[in-house]
Amino acid sequence: MPVAEFMGSASGEREWLAAAGVPRQDGRMDDKSEPGRPQGGVSDTERDQALERLRAAAAEGGLTFQELVARTGRVHAAGTPREVEAVTGDLPATPSRPVPASPGPRWLVAVIGNERLTGRWTAAPRLTAVAVLGDVIVDLRDAKVRGEQLSIQATALVGDVYVLVPPGATVEMSGVAVLGRKKVEIEPAEYTLAVPVVWVSAVAILGDVIVATQPPKSRIKSAWARWKNRKSDDSI
Repeated sequence: MPVAEFMGSASGEREWLAAAGVPRQDGRMDDKSEPGRPQGGVSDTERDQALERLRAAAAEGGLTFQELVARTGRVHAAGTPREVEAVTGDLPATPSRPVPASPGPRWLVAVIGNERLTGRWTAAPRLTAVAVLGDVIVDLRDAKVRGEQLSIQATALVGDVYVLVPPGATVEMSGVAVLGRKKVEIEPAEYTLAVPVVWVSAVAILGDVIVATQPPKSRIKSAWARWKNRKSDDSI
């Protein structure tokens, strides 16, 4: 057999074996996978595109803050393109023109009382919360946060302001506390959202401004529990 014909036959045989998934004589497999994609996995491009669709849907009001966090985690944890599609399949492929929505209140004030903003609502880009001898709770977990940031001016005068966010949210806090506290108590998450960013400017005088993932415990119930524990200890 001529040398050229033999070489062509050998080359064709190697291509057939590689296509069939048969190991080469050196024990290795020919890599026919798509560049940038782990074999059988999700490429970085596919993951980034899915995350961008989630951010766009949240900016349009299609996802709440908590839904955005949950779906972001599912995209990062996805091991196949089908699992990624399951997260974003119900979202538009391309951003549509945002439908104007009536934002929630821009001011939340509690004077010798309590105010609470919770459930599904659309957050205004700027919100002011004031608590004087009372408590204000701004629950963003099921809110629709449009845009890349939300600014909250929180003032607590002998009272408390609580801002509730889902785990993994990005929060920036600044301000001053005089005989009070300003504190961020967010539960850790495997993945942290880059946007939206919740900016909290705090003024706490004989009060607290706290950003957390869990609602505050009732002071009455906490005091009752402490009293019961003390009584049980005294009876021993």
